[in-house]
Amino acid sequence: MIKKPKTLLIYKNATPINNDSMSLEFVSSLKSLSLIHSLVRSIALRFNPSNIKRYLNLNILKNLNKYDVIILFDCMGCHYIADTINKSDFTGRKVFYYWNPCKNKDKLPTPLCEWEIWTFDPEDSKKFGFKYGGQFIDERDFRSISTQTEEYDLYFCGINKGRFPSLLALKNAVGNNLRVKFRFVDPIRSLFSSKYFRPISYKKYLEEESKSKALVEFYQANQAGLTLRAVESLMLQKKLITNNSKLNKYSFFKTGNVLVSDNPSLDEIRSFLDKPFICYSESEIEPYKITNWAARILNNIEFSDFSY
Repeated sequence: MIKKPKTLLIYKNATPINNDSMSLEFVSSLKSLSLIHSLVRSIALRFNPSNIKRYLNLNILKNLNKYDVIILFDCMGCHYIADTINKSDFTGRKVFYYWNPCKNKDKLPTPLCEWEIWTFDPEDSKKFGFKYGGQFIDERDFRSISTQTEEYDLYFCGINKGRFPSLLALKNAVGNNLRVKFRFVDPIRSLFSSKYFRPISYKKYLEEESKSKALVEFYQANQAGLTLRAVESLMLQKKLITNNSKLNKYSFFKTGNVLVSDNPSLDEIRSFLDKPFICYSESEIEPYKITNWAARILNNIEFSDFSY
């Protein structure tokens, strides 16, 4: 009988996954805090990012040798965590996973030189020589999300990342003619302005997405990798409006389901929303589930959903 590797994923707290082929444990890189203390942490780190060490969940670095594989995401404090793991007696496989675009490989911190580098972005993979694992989602988050009556035509919820001006322009352009719900999330500005919202739970976020006809995503510059919204649109069987001009290179792309535009007009959006939706098959969705993503990493198999 082949021993299944015991794997630690450092990116968020979640219930472990154990099946015939894998054993996954999940931990957050940050200490668990109350809502008020989380807000204080956000303010402190905005003004002094070097304070991150005091907020790290360093208990995750104990008893590392009970794991065969560690997958560390590009989360806050990840470079300190990587360095600490390098200095420990851990002898297993070390994987660093870029869940955001990599701007410059030459600026990779020294601790990562000892790690396998994987990425969610196919073009970063080609450009920097990283292994391509693709985007993924924890399918268990969708089990309690039931089919909802459509209340919105367009939905967005997220933090700035430089995209708020474009999203606000879109909202102002179509908001009087379409049912639009945009949550501009900023825990600090929300204290002083009704234009911004506090973070909501992921469950509530998915429930709101499920009430919309189409999800809206605006990418960071120079990003080809899928956002979570794109995969959520697959899982929830929703249309997607995106400014990612490379989305048609993905195997699941369907013209009637995805509108690609930097600045869609009201007429363009209405025409798109009126087109019949073509349901995604289970075979199109399966590769993006976390268990299949983890299987690719553990078996050292790169993803093949993108056509260069």
